[in-house]
Amino acid sequence: MGTRSEAELATVEQEMPASSAEGAVFVLEVIDGPDLGERFTIQPDSPGPVLIGQATACAVRLADRQVSRRHASLDPRGGRLLLVDAGSTNGTLVGGLLVERAWLVGGEVIRVGATSLRVERGARTFARPSPSDRFGRLLGASASMRRLHGHCERLAGTLSPVLIEGEQGTGKELCAESLHEAGPRRQGPFVVFDCTTQAGGPGPFASATSEPPPMAAAIGGTIFFREISELPPASQERLRAWLEEQRAASPAARLGTALDVRVLASSSRDLDRAAQRDRFSAGLVEILAGNRIVLPPLRERAGDVRLLAERFFAELHDGTSSLTERELASLEDSPLAGNVRELRFEIARLVGRREGGDRSESIEEVLALDLPFSQARQRALREFQRRYVERVLARHGGNVSRAAHSAGIARRYFQIIKARKSAGDG
Repeated sequence: MGTRSEAELATVEQEMPASSAEGAVFVLEVIDGPDLGERFTIQPDSPGPVLIGQATACAVRLADRQVSRRHASLDPRGGRLLLVDAGSTNGTLVGGLLVERAWLVGGEVIRVGATSLRVERGARTFARPSPSDRFGRLLGASASMRRLHGHCERLAGTLSPVLIEGEQGTGKELCAESLHEAGPRRQGPFVVFDCTTQAGGPGPFASATSEPPPMAAAIGGTIFFREISELPPASQERLRAWLEEQRAASPAARLGTALDVRVLASSSRDLDRAAQRDRFSAGLVEILAGNRIVLPPLRERAGDVRLLAERFFAELHDGTSSLTERELASLEDSPLAGNVRELRFEIARLVGRREGGDRSESIEEVLALDLPFSQARQRALREFQRRYVERVLARHGGNVSRAAHSAGIARRYFQIIKARKSAGDG
């Protein structure tokens, strides 16, 4: 079909009421193509999107040469499937219509390459969620988060690489810390390597003759590659080769060496789509995505806005009052509280107004700069984050562990603020 223009591409994405059931099993049957007769089952409690394509990482793996390595994904949500094309070469069709995203409920026919798959809806199933409303410091009582807590608990006990995906502000670094703290490497170091600082440079893995410096710092513990999509191409390939070397080595050979490190990574970008478009190492995605965690945004976490808002308010306020029902309802309906980070910001503004503090003045200063919306929001969020961390840290007497546990955010933010204040005091 070749390159597609926007005029040729139809997007089918409409709001559909979620099923009252916890979910339903879906079966894909190949009714046309090289894999005729093959059937693939998608469970409602799948921890992340199920990939369709030729790559080994695809749960729906097809032999069709016209199908891209990562062609599309299917994500079970509330008794339906969200189909997303991953930037495939030949496109994805539903009922003959070319789509980028489409909600499926059963009975549809998906066409990828020369293959047609009929979507069959099976029996309802009520997956048993985790009884806990948290995993480590990752908090959430919604059905989607309770399912996620159980998945995280299982992955915490392994030493396999894990890819943590989700929109900005959903808590990916906090999830990584919680995996480390609940896992067998909890006594070892937890090293954060921020890949966003590597753009435009050769990266830390450019040399094939030396041990990767970040790995050496994390021996016996965990290294977390924050926003791994930003890692330069040469470093991606070096990291892929390192992971393959680690996988091939025996536990005895790894012990005490730079191979004796658990790897966690996060991405706000769709790495499957990036790999399909040759913008990220396909081999590295296959290794990392063997275990993946997809953190849902707040808009898909029914009830969690209220739970988190009350917690953040209790941390920031003096404890003599609570959020009103009107304030809680407003927060639940607010598009500004789109993720956990922004919700904290909104709570800080509420507290500032009640206490007559200077937060509103800071907002006015940002507005006076006349920046584009996204830049102004990020600037205000950074200022809020600094003040939030300083306040919670002070409340807990400078104890990073207690402050991080209480606030439900990553330790690194408290460590940075504490180090800066110590440097200033010196």
